[in-house]
Amino acid sequence: MKRRSFSLLGRSALLLLMFLMMFLMTGAADFAYAGPVGMVTQLKGDVVYQSPGEASLPAKNFMKVREGDIFTLPAESLVQLVFFETGRKESWQGSVAFEAGSNQGKGKSENAPAVSTLPENVANEVRRVSLLVDISRLQKTGSSAVRGVDGSEEKSPRPSLPLRDTDKKEIEMALNIYKQMQKSSTPNDITPEIYLFSVMADYDQFEEMAGLVDLMKKKQPENEQIDLIAGWMEDQM
Repeated sequence: MKRRSFSLLGRSALLLLMFLMMFLMTGAADFAYAGPVGMVTQLKGDVVYQSPGEASLPAKNFMKVREGDIFTLPAESLVQLVFFETGRKESWQGSVAFEAGSNQGKGKSENAPAVSTLPENVANEVRRVSLLVDISRLQKTGSSAVRGVDGSEEKSPRPSLPLRDTDKKEIEMALNIYKQMQKSSTPNDITPEIYLFSVMADYDQFEEMAGLVDLMKKKQPENEQIDLIAGWMEDQM
């Protein structure tokens, strides 16, 4: 008997069935590795986090936060993070545990975070910086592999490029936003510097970028991940 060929409808049904089977087998894993919803901008103490289906790991400054990540903070510890979608900035103090949602943290106890909201353009700049920082480089080596950190000579900042009048206006607006952010931020919060660094990078203002990196280090001297931002800047010079 001649074998009956699949009709177009039959082939479509088969493809749909195969897709559903693949989704059921891999959907949970894909969800666990969904894109980041935010970034840690300040960290103090022995904070750990756990992604769905994975073991607990030490939290890191500048780490990308994904929906479903659970952070556990012991006493006298702190985590500050910025959610990209809403610009919501949360500061959690231990002892507490919370789970990262798509646009805010959900506390596991009655302790609530200190909350403020960043303008949309500021949140977008923080998101951009998160793409520059790959903390896995530190996690794999156990130390920073950035030039100048291992004893080699650091580059001097390349002179900033000349600005057009329209560029000057954009930077002036960014500086005004930066000053306002400084007034409402804690002394060791580097979110204002992260924002302004990203804006200055758009216009190749290397001298200003180097000054912002130095200021970040003064505010958070224990934050070795700042060297990754410095390393990216050097790569552009």
